[in-house]
Amino acid sequence: MAALALAPALTQADAKTPYTFKSTGISVYSFEEALYHARQFWRDCADELTDAEFSGWVAEALGLPYLARRIRSEVSAAPSFSDGLLAFFSLTDYFSGEKLSGIRNELTRWENRLEWERLKDRADALCERGEAAGAYQLYRRAVKFAENPAILNNMGVALLKLKKYAKALETFGAAARLEPENREIQLNLAEAAIYAGDTETAKSFLEGTGEAGQGQLKTPSTEGALGGQGQLKTPSEEKSAKKRKTDAPAQAPDPAQAARAECLRGEIALSLNNYKEAARRFEAAYKINRDPLYIYKIADIFLLLRRFPEAAETIRAVREPGPDHPLKLARALKLSGNYTEAAAVLREALSEEGAPKTPGKDGSASAAVWTELAECLLLNMDEVSAAEAVSSALSIDPVNERALFVQAKIKKRASSGEYRAALRKVLSVLKKRCRDFLSDD
Repeated sequence: MAALALAPALTQADAKTPYTFKSTGISVYSFEEALYHARQFWRDCADELTDAEFSGWVAEALGLPYLARRIRSEVSAAPSFSDGLLAFFSLTDYFSGEKLSGIRNELTRWENRLEWERLKDRADALCERGEAAGAYQLYRRAVKFAENPAILNNMGVALLKLKKYAKALETFGAAARLEPENREIQLNLAEAAIYAGDTETAKSFLEGTGEAGQGQLKTPSTEGALGGQGQLKTPSEEKSAKKRKTDAPAQAPDPAQAARAECLRGEIALSLNNYKEAARRFEAAYKINRDPLYIYKIADIFLLLRRFPEAAETIRAVREPGPDHPLKLARALKLSGNYTEAAAVLREALSEEGAPKTPGKDGSASAAVWTELAECLLLNMDEVSAAEAVSSALSIDPVNERALFVQAKIKKRASSGEYRAALRKVLSVLKKRCRDFLSDD
């Protein structure tokens, strides 16, 4: 239907009754003023345009019943928010075709932003709960509406958690091109490059993560965690969370970022089997930002060197342990041959007061603790208790391949037929995981 050329039955001077928009408190005396107001404040007043009070004012105060009927029939019945606004703006020839086209584009951009923000929020929540695969799918949908650096960054984080390092590197690269000065994105890109085996790319991005000038991070000199007897000396500290995701513009370097840069340099050294340099970097990171993560990384070096008692002692040095602490300590004790103490640590973690947190919706953290306990008990020749522990693990996470493998080892001692059946189940789960990992979906 063609736009109506507005010819009010009443002049503005005659229209003694204004309409006051509740959302803004602004009063208008003519339909032209209502159109102008709606154009300026459409986010606030759009819902009022379909109210009976507004259409009643148009019909009675302005003497435009035909226009009021069109508001009720065309604007109120529009299938979407944007369609309703465009129908309202098209009721008269107040706006030209070019103006209406500009309004349509503005509304489309606004709706797209609402949609990608909604998808991103849902994806962020899934990622925080450990559901990286679901988060990745939502990020993929969100990025179709806008190539926003925050979306791309967080999608890269999800890919890192899924161990799809090459794809994560590509995604962080896209985010960095959109926001090249964002230091958190640079660090994420460097981390992905390390895991993808591209240490040169990692180094190139780490060069810009330090202080102004040369861009190199200045850290206190250290003797290295592997000097002397290889003991880690740690003063009392405050726990600080490592954060990878970013929604904020680039800011000045902070201790958490500086520490993470040192940690990533340590990861590069570790990938080159330079254990002493890696330990020095991790210790330097800890001195900058007292995150227990860096102590655990030093313990991992001792594990690689098969210095298991020293790994356990290093883990004990953590003053404010996180939910994974019992698992890390128990594994070091198990590798040291101290199965009884390892089992005691895990039993305490599974007690009512000290039960581990379960970030995954399937309770995978608790399943991992039960599985580790089953292994310790099996090594300690307590097959009955080991079977009970692995059953608890599988009741929480029925497709936990490690728990299934431990179960197979237990059954091997009882019956070769049961052992082969258990192994087939393990292989079935592993094949499915492999297919899921290789799938682009």
